[in-house]
Amino acid sequence: MAETAASLIIRAVDKATAPIKKIAKTTRGFNKSLEEQQERLKRMGGVRDAMASYRKLGASVRDAQTKFKSATVAVDRLKEEIKAAGRPTQTMVANLRRATEVQTRAQAAAKRHAESLAQVGRELRDAGVNVKRLGQAESSLAERIERTTQAVNRQREALAKAAARRQQFDATMARASNMTFTGGAAMVVGRSAF
Repeated sequence: MAETAASLIIRAVDKATAPIKKIAKTTRGFNKSLEEQQERLKRMGGVRDAMASYRKLGASVRDAQTKFKSATVAVDRLKEEIKAAGRPTQTMVANLRRATEVQTRAQAAAKRHAESLAQVGRELRDAGVNVKRLGQAESSLAERIERTTQAVNRQREALAKAAARRQQFDATMARASNMTFTGGAAMVVGRSAF
């Protein structure tokens, strides 16, 4: 008899807690999926930032190359002036020295920017981006980010619904427990009255 009562209680508890176990399992699944989607969004955001950096570095390389070419033209012009003068003045020599320094700095800047551009280009290629078709890759990435963001929002909504169901279940269980306690107390009071 004791085993039967105990097994009835166990079955009743299992039956009563089955919905909460299902909700908990669903919630864990949603949490894991949400974390994966958020990580995917983070990676895609990094790729998007690298694409923007690649564009910016490309402009910097072109600008630095233009400055280097201008400085080279200035140096060549000053060298021609010195050659034509026969005996250069101190001003001519000082101007040539300054122009050569500007040319050297411009060349170094162009090289630094080109190296940075190449590095970001390698990172983008490693991420599966064709830098020759950057506009198309940016458009495709924006669409993927939008789809993933929508999926994350749907998962958040589902998680919120699961949390609401759990709160509702907890409230129902609390009421049932309270009713059981109240019923048990009424029985005890009723027995003592007789």
